[in-house]
Amino acid sequence: MQLLVGDRLRREIPAQGARAGLDVQAIGDGPVVQVFFGAAPLRTYRDVLATDQQRRKQYGVQLVQRGVLTNPGEKLYLSLAHTDGDLDRV
Repeated sequence: MQLLVGDRLRREIPAQGARAGLDVQAIGDGPVVQVFFGAAPLRTYRDVLATDQQRRKQYGVQLVQRGVLTNPGEKLYLSLAHTDGDLDRV
C-alpha cells in the first residue's frame, strides 16, 4: 500500500530526527504536516508552546534554503503534485 504524501512525511521526519539525536514530532492530517521539536505529547496549545520554537523556525529556514517553498515555522501543505523526489528533499 502506498503512503499518502502527508503520511510519509509524518513518519519520516521524526525518524530522521531520531537518527540525528533530536526529539521531533510531525503531526497533522491528510496533506497538512506540522513539525515540532520536543518529546512531550502535544495535547494542548500550551504543549505546543513548550516545544523548541526557535528550532522549528530554523528547520523551516533550512527547508527554504534547500528549495522547499514554505513559511518557516508553519505548516507544510502538500498535494498529489508533489513527487517522491520533492518529499525526499523535505
